[in-house]
Amino acid sequence: MEVSFQNFSPESLLKSFQIDQNPIFVTIPCFAEEELMTTLYSLDQCKECGKKPVVILLVNSPEGVDPEILNKNKTAYLQAKYSKFESIAIFPVHVYEIPKRIAGVGLARRMAMDTASFLYRHLNKENQPILCLDADSAVEKNYLREVVRFFEKNPNTAAVSIHFEHPYTEEEDLVLKNGIIDYELHLRYFIEAQRWAGHPHAYQTIGSSMAVRSSDYRKQGGMNKRKAGEDFYFLHKFSRINALADLNSTTVYPAVRVSDRVPFGTGKALKDIKDGKKFSTYSFSTFIDLKKVIDGVNKLIKGSGMDLKDIFPTTFFECFGHEQISAAISESMKNSSSPENFEKRFYYWFDAFKVFKFAHYCRDNCYPNQEVLSAVNNFFDFCETETTFESNVDALEYMRFQIKTVNFIER
Repeated sequence: MEVSFQNFSPESLLKSFQIDQNPIFVTIPCFAEEELMTTLYSLDQCKECGKKPVVILLVNSPEGVDPEILNKNKTAYLQAKYSKFESIAIFPVHVYEIPKRIAGVGLARRMAMDTASFLYRHLNKENQPILCLDADSAVEKNYLREVVRFFEKNPNTAAVSIHFEHPYTEEEDLVLKNGIIDYELHLRYFIEAQRWAGHPHAYQTIGSSMAVRSSDYRKQGGMNKRKAGEDFYFLHKFSRINALADLNSTTVYPAVRVSDRVPFGTGKALKDIKDGKKFSTYSFSTFIDLKKVIDGVNKLIKGSGMDLKDIFPTTFFECFGHEQISAAISESMKNSSSPENFEKRFYYWFDAFKVFKFAHYCRDNCYPNQEVLSAVNNFFDFCETETTFESNVDALEYMRFQIKTVNFIER
C-alpha cells in the first residue's frame, strides 16, 4: 500500500495484508533502487527454513524528493507488488512525504522493523528474528535456514552480525574492483585487530547483514533514526550487554556501488576511490596501543596496585583524559561484586564507539594511516602466523576463509 508518513503506523497495515501464521520477516528499506528484483529473486531461491518468508519492503520518499527518484521508488514499489514469487511473500509499503529532517536509512529501517515486530507480537511469536537486508544485496541459498536455525539453537542471543562478502569478481571497472577489495580488507582488518587486542565488542556492523530477535528489539528501544551509521549504533546496543554474536554459516553479498547518500560507508569509500583518492587504513600501532589498554584492564582485574600511567599507553590518556579514565575505573570497581562484573562495566564504558574514537585519535595525532596491505601484513606478523601476502585480494580471501570456517581470532 501507499501511505503518507503522517498516516503510517504498523497497526494501520494489519488489515491490508494477509500474514502467514508462521512467518519469518525480512525487512528491506528501499530508496532510488534499480536492482531490487535481484534481491527479491535471491531470497526466493533460498532453501526452505520451516517458516514462510515474508519481505517487508519499505520504499521511502522524503518530501520534495527529486521526481526521478520518486519515479524509481514508485517503480520499485509496483514491481514488488505485482511480481510473482514461488517461496516468498512480499509486503510492500511506499511511505511518502517523509519530513526531510528525519528522512534516511535509519528511519526507513525503523519503520520496516517496527512493522515486523508489531506483526510478530500480534501473532504471539516475539521470540522470532527480524532479518535486515538491503535492496541491492543477494544472499546465499542457506541464508534463511541458517538464521532460523541459529536463533533456535541460541535462545540467549539477541542479535547477530551475519558474514558478508562483496562480489568483487562481478565488477568490471578495475578501479572499483580494487577499491572494494581494499575496503572490505580494511573492514576485516579493523575488527580482527580489535579481537587480537582482546576487546570484547569487536563485531562487523553492516546494515544488510544483521538480524535481531523481535522481543529484544523492543526491549532495546528499536532501531535508531540516524541518517548514517544506524547499523553500528544499533548492533552495539547488544554487544554492550553481551548479547551479540557472529553468524558465519551463511553469507550476504552487498552490492559494489558508488554513492554519496551518506558521509561514510561503502558507497562513500568507493566514490572517493573512483575520484582518485588512495584508500588507506589505521596503522597497526593503534592496535598495539589498544592491546596495552586491554592488558592494563586485565592487570586491574587481577588486583594490580600500579599507577594507571604505568599500565596504560600515553595515547589512551591523551584521547580520553586521565580524569575520565580514572572515573570510569572507579565507578566500575565501586559497583562490581566480582572481577567479571568489573570487566563488563568497564567495557560498557570503553565500548565499540570509544574504540572507534581512540583509533581516530591515534590516526590524527600519532600514527598516520597505512596502505591496507601493509597494515594487514603487520597484523599477521604480530599474530606470529608466518603469513605474508603479496596482494590485497589474496589477503582478503584468506581472511574470509579463516573467519568463516575457523574463527581466525578466538574471543
